Amino acid sequence: MKWHRIYALVIRYVLSWIGNIHNFVDDIMWPILDIILWGMTGMWMQENQEGISTSILTLLGCLVFWYVVQRANDAVSMTVLEELWERNLINIFSTPLTIFEWMTSLVILSFFRIFYTLLICVFTVWILYACNVLTTGWLLLPFFFSLLLSGLFIGFFTTAFILYWGRKALFFSWTLSWVFSPFSSVYYPLNTLPKWGQYIGKLMPMTYAFEGLRTVMIKQEMPLGLLTTSLVLNVFYVILSIGFFVFMFEQSRIKGFTSLQ
Repeated sequence: MKWHRIYALVIRYVLSWIGNIHNFVDDIMWPILDIILWGMTGMWMQENQEGISTSILTLLGCLVFWYVVQRANDAVSMTVLEELWERNLINIFSTPLTIFEWMTSLVILSFFRIFYTLLICVFTVWILYACNVLTTGWLLLPFFFSLLLSGLFIGFFTTAFILYWGRKALFFSWTLSWVFSPFSSVYYPLNTLPKWGQYIGKLMPMTYAFEGLRTVMIKQEMPLGLLTTSLVLNVFYVILSIGFFVFMFEQSRIKGFTSLQ
């Protein structure tokens, strides 16, 4: 891999992101609205029941970390969609750029968008509810990394379909991660789901990450079993998604990128 090509793509994507007003809505407005909605719901629950003040912290904390998954997915899938909309995919791959250099630039872009969105979310929670969701410090870092991997594998799976079917598959960009969210224990523990939902949830690496986050926030302990399971599943899905991404890319290249546009 040539890092100067990766660097050039990252700069291009960052400048494109800064100049697009729609990214303001995605990265700032929606997270803030979610925090207001769920935070007020949690405060209402606290007023009507006793002994659940920790629930607000865990609810908001898991909501903030859900945007790690969302932004990693968006950084991959939406960036590729923009290349299709701008009819630029052929231009990119008429250069010596390799698919793995392209994928690396998308991963680096995801770090940028996640960091930016997390800052907005953490600051909003602190301003509105005087609550620091990062109070447990370094104990959250392994789960951050695990959820980053979750977002990337969802993004690569989503983009693989887009690369083959083009704009016909663009709905995957907005829907796939949200389809996973009810089974991933973002807003409630796994045992809240019906039995069939729990079976699905146990296949999701995000489930173990969010269950682990709740344990960290409530008990100040590192649940190594949950963390290990989440990481192992994520590594498996990431490898699978990269293989699927490369396969669909090659199939699309054989078919011709012009068919996507």
